[in-house]
Amino acid sequence: MMMVVAIFALFTLSSCDSKESYVKDFTQFIEEVAADCEEYSAEDWENADKTYEELVGVRYEKFSKELTTDDMIDIAKLKATYATLQVKRGALNLKKKFEEAFQ
Repeated sequence: MMMVVAIFALFTLSSCDSKESYVKDFTQFIEEVAADCEEYSAEDWENADKTYEELVGVRYEKFSKELTTDDMIDIAKLKATYATLQVKRGALNLKKKFEEAFQ
């Protein structure tokens, strides 16, 4: 969805990038993917995956030394949620293939 692209643009254009904004952005991203994931196209998932990689890669490295233990626990939960959404994605795709096969 275009929302994922808009969020990614917000991340990359943010001039007030801080540890707090990183955690907030990651949380918002996961919440939005969770809310809309059942409607995502393959392209939407590709964009979401790119945003996720940015969040757990470059942006995480930028703030990793500033993160508290609580922040790190929250980030681990966000990562686990995204992994769960990916499993859900796979299950939905499998369900769709079964439905197509038995029609």
